Amino acid sequence: MGKGRDKKKKLKKKEPKEEKVKEEKKSKKSRKDEDVEDIDAILDEFRKQQTDMYKVTEEANCAPPSRRANASLSVNPLNPSELILFGGEYYDGQKVYMYNDFFKYNIEKKEWKRITSPNSPGPRSSHQVVITPAGLLFLWGGEFVSPNETSFFHYKDFWMMDLKTNQWEKLEMKGRPPPRSGHRMTLWKHFIVLFGGFYDQTNDSKYYDDVWIFDTIEFKWSKVDVPEPRPPARSAFQFMPYGDQIILYGGYSKAATKGKKVNGMVHVDAWCLKMSFDLKAIRWERKKKCGGIVPGQRSGCTTVFFKGKGIMFGGVSDIQEDEETIESVVHGDMFQYQIDGNKWYPLTLKSKGKKQKKEKKVVHDSDDSDADISEQVEQIEISKPLWPGERFNTMLVVVKNQLYMYGGILENKNKEITLNDLWTINLERMDEWVEIIKDDVAHLEWYGVDSDMEEDDEDEEEDDEEEEEEEESDMEIDEKDKVIVQDIDEDSDEDKPPQMTPEQLKAQMENDPLPGEPLNDYYSRTNIYWQERVLEITGRTGKALRKNAFEYAYKRYQELLPQNKILEEQMREQEALLEAEQAKQKEKGETGVARHRNR
Repeated sequence: MGKGRDKKKKLKKKEPKEEKVKEEKKSKKSRKDEDVEDIDAILDEFRKQQTDMYKVTEEANCAPPSRRANASLSVNPLNPSELILFGGEYYDGQKVYMYNDFFKYNIEKKEWKRITSPNSPGPRSSHQVVITPAGLLFLWGGEFVSPNETSFFHYKDFWMMDLKTNQWEKLEMKGRPPPRSGHRMTLWKHFIVLFGGFYDQTNDSKYYDDVWIFDTIEFKWSKVDVPEPRPPARSAFQFMPYGDQIILYGGYSKAATKGKKVNGMVHVDAWCLKMSFDLKAIRWERKKKCGGIVPGQRSGCTTVFFKGKGIMFGGVSDIQEDEETIESVVHGDMFQYQIDGNKWYPLTLKSKGKKQKKEKKVVHDSDDSDADISEQVEQIEISKPLWPGERFNTMLVVVKNQLYMYGGILENKNKEITLNDLWTINLERMDEWVEIIKDDVAHLEWYGVDSDMEEDDEDEEEDDEEEEEEEESDMEIDEKDKVIVQDIDEDSDEDKPPQMTPEQLKAQMENDPLPGEPLNDYYSRTNIYWQERVLEITGRTGKALRKNAFEYAYKRYQELLPQNKILEEQMREQEALLEAEQAKQKEKGETGVARHRNR
C-alpha cells in the first residue's frame, strides 16, 4: 500500500517537469515560427527595395531636353523611328550642369519621351554608347565636372540597357579599360571596339592609344596589343566601321616639351584598323595623305557613316595670332569622306530654285510716246535655302537615308552658346535642310563675362536676400514638420506636378542633391526653391507650404539617392587616384597645365 502511494507521489512530482519540457518545445517552435516570419519579412522588404530600385518610369510626350552638348545620340534598332539621347552637359558662363536623363524621340510623331529609373548611370558627358541589333545598349566612360569647374573626374563604369524593358544594369567585371573620356567606340560583328580618349590628372592630361575589345556574347573585355605602326594617342577623333576594317580620322591631343607650354595638336591623319576574330591578328595600317578638298585642321567635328562614306559637319579651328592670343573659328560646313578613294569633298545643297511668273507694268516717260506699255516679265526668285548654323560637338545620326543633327556649341566672342535645335536632311537628294525643332537663342541666358555688371550686382543683392529668407524659413520649420514625409500619398493626383518645361527642368537640376550631401544640408540649401515650386503647384501658403516643400524635397532626395551613392563612391576612388598622381607629380617637380572643357 505504501509503495503504491509513493509511486503516485513520484509520478506527481514528474508532471511539472513534463509540462516544463512541453512548454520549452512549444516556446522553441514559437521562436522558430517567429524566425521564419522575420526572414519572410526581410525577403519581402528586399524584394520591395529591388522593385523600387529598378522601377522604370516613362513620361510620354514630355518637354524637349534642355540645352546640352557632348551627349550621345543613337538610333533604336528595334524601332528605327526612335532616336535615343543620353547625358550631356550645359555651361551658362558661370556653372556647368551635367545630365544623366534618358530620352527617346519619335521622328514620325515628333514627340519626346523621358525615361527615369533610380538605378541609372551618373550624370556625364563625352561618353560613348553602342547598341547591338538585338537592342542591347552599352555605355562606357565619360566625365563629370562640378558646377564651378573646381573638380572633375573620369568614369570607368560600364552599363547596359535592354531597350525592350528600358532597365539599366551595371556590369561589374574585371579587366576593364582605365577611366577616360573623349574616346570612341563602334560595333564590328559582335565586338565593341574602343580606342583612345584622355584622362585628366589635374596636373597633366594623359592621352591613350590603346585598343580594347568587348565581346557582347562572352561579356568579356580584352586589351589588344597591336604592334607598330599605330596612331599616336588622341581623343575626339572620327571612328567608323567599314567592312572588315574600322576607319580613324583626325582627333586632338596635348603635348608638353620640357620647360615649354603645353600645346594642343589637331591631327589630320587617317588610319585603318584591320579587324579579325583572332585578336592577335588585328593590325593598324596608315592610309596615304587624304586627297580631294580636305576640311583642314579642326576639332569638335562629328562624322557618321553612310553608304561607304563618312559625313562630317562643323568643328572649330583655333588660330594662334600671337603667343597670347588664340582666335577660334567655328565651322558650319559639311564634308563627305570617300573611304575607298581616301578623298574628301565638300557637300552643298543642290539648287532648288522656284520659277514664278509675275506681271510687271513698265511706264516709259518719253516724248515720242506717252502710252502705258504692259508686258509679261518672267522673274526667277531664288530664296536663300535653310542651313544649320556654325557649331562644334554636335550630335549626328543616320536613319535610312536621313541625317539628323541635334544641338552643339557655338562660340560668339566670349559666349559659349549651347544649342538645342534639331535638323534633318536627305543624304540622297541633298536638296534641303528641314528644321524640326527651332532654337530660340535670343532668350538664352548667359552669365559669363559679357553679362552686364549692373545685373551681376542685382543678382548678388537678390542672393543676399534669398540667404536671409532661407535663414528665417529654417528657423520657422520645427522638427514635427520633418517627420510627415511618410504620410505622402504618391497615388493622389491632387498635388501631382504638371509637366515641366525645359526651364523648370533646368531649375530642378540646379537644386538636385549633390553626392554625399546630407538631407538637412540639402533642404537648407534648396528650401526656397521647393517652397516656390509648391506654391506654384498647390497655391498653399504658411505652415502647409513649408510642410509640403520638405515633402517634395525629401522625395527628390530619395529618388536620386541610389545614383548619388554610386557617384559618391566613384568620386572617392577618383580622389584617391588624383592624390596618388599629385604626389608623384610633386616628387618629379612637374607643374600643372590648363584644361579646356570642350576640346
